[in-house]
Amino acid sequence: MSSRWQQAGHTPEGSAGGLPGVRDVTPEAFIAAYSSHLKRSGRLHGGAALARAIVDGPTALASSSPPGNLVYAAGLGARAASPRKLEIPVWVDVVKTGTGKELAPYDQDWFYIRAAAVARHIYLRKHVGVGALAKLHGGSVNRGQRPSHHADGSRSVERKVLQALEKIGVLEHDTARGGRRITVDGQRDLDRIASAIVEEQRSSEEDDECTSCIPPSSSRPS
Repeated sequence: MSSRWQQAGHTPEGSAGGLPGVRDVTPEAFIAAYSSHLKRSGRLHGGAALARAIVDGPTALASSSPPGNLVYAAGLGARAASPRKLEIPVWVDVVKTGTGKELAPYDQDWFYIRAAAVARHIYLRKHVGVGALAKLHGGSVNRGQRPSHHADGSRSVERKVLQALEKIGVLEHDTARGGRRITVDGQRDLDRIASAIVEEQRSSEEDDECTSCIPPSSSRPS
């Protein structure tokens, strides 16, 4: 571990000081919440909308409340607002994500979802390059009557995702070992997103427990 991580008070595991980290959240819940975060240019709604994003996916936050009611969740400051807008390529609606695919993704928010998945993967594994991500996001190719084979995902798509995350300060080049790694600011943001998810889940569980503890009201005779 490099000294700059220790000086910043963070560890790559994301659980410094006993706080919840990315490892404490399911991949589906984290990717849904973080992709919504990226789509809103670093701005998040309050807890209720965050809970809906965990269940409904990245489009939930986009329509849950008007822009005037936006608040920063998980303690994200003003620095995580408009200057951290994720850059989306112009071909995002028509490109295939690999040679084994027949069509472009149906989900209009697929680039945000892929960026969130890549950020989480590099957060947990570090020193990840384009080739490893292309293999990770590949799949089997339909070869008709012949046996299917694995085909890597598009390296161009993975490269654009990495470059977009670099521009908003989430990732950086690892000059010593190659590939990309999470930055201090990127780790902090991901940890705060994970903490917000854990807190919202705990709050929902407590509400469910309180509801189940309420005795049914006895019916009065007429």
